[in-house]
Amino acid sequence: MRLSSVVRLAAFGWLAGLPVASANTPARLDDPYTNEGETQTFTVNADGSYAKLNSMTLRVNNEAGVARVAQQYVWFNRNMADVQILEAYTTTADGVRHDVQPEQIRDVQEARSFDAPMFQDIQEKVIVFPAVEPGARVHLAYRKTQQQPIVPREFSDFTPPDLAPTHNFRLIYDLPADKPLYADARGFTAQQPVTRDGRTRYEFATTRRISAGWSVARSPTCRMATG
Repeated sequence: MRLSSVVRLAAFGWLAGLPVASANTPARLDDPYTNEGETQTFTVNADGSYAKLNSMTLRVNNEAGVARVAQQYVWFNRNMADVQILEAYTTTADGVRHDVQPEQIRDVQEARSFDAPMFQDIQEKVIVFPAVEPGARVHLAYRKTQQQPIVPREFSDFTPPDLAPTHNFRLIYDLPADKPLYADARGFTAQQPVTRDGRTRYEFATTRRISAGWSVARSPTCRMATG
């Protein structure tokens, strides 16, 4: 997959990346599903810890999309972060809402960590949606709280856009006002930053389909590989 543009958070040496949007590529019903809208909001603290609020709605277009959408996964390090499911439900084509029950949410060890002891704290929260069928929509909202930054006073994030057609995608960064943010967000519209009560809110949005690709955010001081 392709790496895309970056947002540079200079005061901490932070980098946050945005997926490149591609116009003139309409969603098709032969796409398994469509991401109809997604907003990711990062509230970053001075020490590099943060809370991420993610809200998205996926529409199942055909039978192939059922398996792709019926289970959703949220990655986290159990010793450094916590994930809280705020809302999870399916709305069928006839408008009936089916809520995800507590027993349909579970924590499992991330499969790729089985043979890698240093990564055995990595887990996935699995959300199993009921009544998923063509024409249905699943809605998921969760909060991920990164209580301990990977590197002290550094913020790092890796945000992949969906492989499906994606519309109304928004990325929001809310951070201390004395930590300026420099953005290279090709394909996105950057809103005017708003500063209030010692914090600045930056927002980037697109209503066009996002090509299959990856958004990257990393700290240059971490010397992490991006490809």
